[in-house]
Amino acid sequence: MRASRLNLLVSATFVMALAMPAHAQDQTAEDTAANDPNEIIVTAQKRAQSVQDVPIAITAVSGSSLGTLQMRSGTELARQTPNLSVSVLGNEDQPKFSVRGIAQSAFDLNASSPTGIFYDEVFVRASFLGGAQLFDMDRVEVLRGPQGTLFGKETVGGAVSYVTRAPQFDTSGFISGELGNYSYVGLQGAANTQLVEDRLALRVSFNTSDSDGFVKNLQPGGHDKSNFNKVALRAALKYKDDAGFDATLRYSYTRSSPEAVGTNVTGYLPGNTNAFGFDPRVDPVTGETLDAREGY
Repeated sequence: MRASRLNLLVSATFVMALAMPAHAQDQTAEDTAANDPNEIIVTAQKRAQSVQDVPIAITAVSGSSLGTLQMRSGTELARQTPNLSVSVLGNEDQPKFSVRGIAQSAFDLNASSPTGIFYDEVFVRASFLGGAQLFDMDRVEVLRGPQGTLFGKETVGGAVSYVTRAPQFDTSGFISGELGNYSYVGLQGAANTQLVEDRLALRVSFNTSDSDGFVKNLQPGGHDKSNFNKVALRAALKYKDDAGFDATLRYSYTRSSPEAVGTNVTGYLPGNTNAFGFDPRVDPVTGETLDAREGY
C-alpha cells in the first residue's frame, strides 16, 4: 500500500479585543511570559493563559521541548502526555488518538475521531491528518476530557491543538540538518522578516526528511518497507494596527509518500477466500502476489 497525502490549508484568523476584562487577562498572561521565559502560554480556553492557571487537564509541550525530545510527528505525543495513546495504520501519518480510553472504533481514514485535531485553531475532521510534521512549532496542547463547550461536538475524548510559530516584527531565522542510519536525511528551517515596520510581518518555514526502508524485502522485484519521503512548507503573513486589530493569513502544504510498514506474515486463517470474496494474497486486477506488489 502506498500512502500519499496532499494537504492544503488556508486560514485567516481575526482577533479583536471586545471586552476590557478579557484584554486584561491576556495582558497579564503575556506579562508573565515576558518575566519568565520558561512559562508556557496556552489558549486552551480561547484566551492566552499560563498553563499553570488553566483549570482543566492539559499537557503543553513547547516548541523548544519538541526539538530537545526529538519529537518529529504527532504520533509521538504519547511519550509526554498522560492518558494519551496513539496507534497507527500503515505509517505514522495515519494516527489513531485515544484519550482516557475513548477512541475511534475502527480504522476508517475518513471517519471522525472522538479526539478533535486542530491546526492553529482550524478543525481538521479527517483523523488521518492528525500525524502532523512537528517543525517550527510554538507549542502543542493536549486537552484531556470533553471539550465540547469551546471546541465543538467531536471532542468527547479531548483535543490536540497544534500551534505554529507566528510571524514576529523582527528579522531572524534558522536552518538545521540531521543524518542517520538507513540513509536518513532531515532538513528544516525558517525565515522571519517584517515587510512594513510594526505593521506587516512574514514567516516562511519548511521541513523535509527522507529515509530508506529498514525492512528488507527478499521477494524478487519487491520494495523495501518502512521507507518515507516527506516535504512540508508553511507561510504566515501577519498584519496589525494601532487600534489593537490583527489578522494572520496562513498557508500550509504537506506531501508524504511512505511505504507500508513491513510485517512478517506467519500464516492465514482458514477460509479467507470466502471471507473476502477473493484471495487477499493476490491483486485481483494485476494478478501479482502480495509480496511482489509495490508498497507491500
